[in-house]
Amino acid sequence: MPVSPALKTEPAPTAMQESLNAEKMFADFQRDGFRLRAPALPSELFRYQHRVAVGLCLDPIIRPDDELYIDATDTTVEHGDLVMIEWTPEIIQAWNSGNKRAAWEAKFGAGNNMSRGIKLRWQFPRSKLEEFRSWYWACGDGISKEAVAKPLGRVVAVKRDGRFLTGDIVHRTVSLASIDLNAATTVAVTLVSMEIGVPPVGFGTVGTATIGPFSQATTLVITWTGSWSITAESTYTEPQLEIAIGTTASDALIGAANTVVATSMLPVGVASVGAIASEWYYELPANTQQTVYYNATGGGAPDDSYSFIISNSMMKSEGIKR
Repeated sequence: MPVSPALKTEPAPTAMQESLNAEKMFADFQRDGFRLRAPALPSELFRYQHRVAVGLCLDPIIRPDDELYIDATDTTVEHGDLVMIEWTPEIIQAWNSGNKRAAWEAKFGAGNNMSRGIKLRWQFPRSKLEEFRSWYWACGDGISKEAVAKPLGRVVAVKRDGRFLTGDIVHRTVSLASIDLNAATTVAVTLVSMEIGVPPVGFGTVGTATIGPFSQATTLVITWTGSWSITAESTYTEPQLEIAIGTTASDALIGAANTVVATSMLPVGVASVGAIASEWYYELPANTQQTVYYNATGGGAPDDSYSFIISNSMMKSEGIKR
């Protein structure tokens, strides 16, 4: 079974590091998925440029009519980023004087801007030291050297069919009921707030979910959204709140689902607030049932006390068919 996208350290498998082949590269994305680096939150989309994708050159990562949100302030892009680029004037002039313009308009219609596009920034070969690597712009149709275009911004969010995509944007999730109508899928929120005093350590299970069994192996995609608030009740302190999803009430798996919030020298009586946005992938074998725990742990400096509040929690369980 493929590695869960949440466990990947790079946007593509290391097997492709020894070959610079667009067809193989995008076949690997089809197999292993793709995740945006440092994605934006849904509430932040108004800050970014909005574009609508055309063509299939980035399929399966980006599909026609996907809505793309681009951070034009982030042009220091990294390996594996999706980037809006602008081709050099020499490239555009060559296209306009040849057959490229007619082929482009026949495919996408008149009026589409040929000078810009979305490409994957790629450094190769990854197995060599930094000074021996070169940069490229890649898509399924081919790979170009870095010098032929300049970056205009990084893609930080994607909407597909009106849905804000999170996590792996290739292997989209479906409802668990569509995988197995008879499988159990229950979520019970048991705690919406916790008070932590002396000693300044506290633990709470905010919610649980019982999932499965399914007749086939399934990748569970468990998400937890909501809000948190920390208020120092005595002295200046540096409280910390850890939010995570796991398979027991006493542990939490460390990874994409784990969020650690630390506030530095928080004055007494002043609340520090923020959002919970955790996502966790779990490979569930066929004919197996699993209970998932949404856990929160809070603590801080000795002899201080704090209020940690978890509220408006929403837990969601979906799956990827395997």
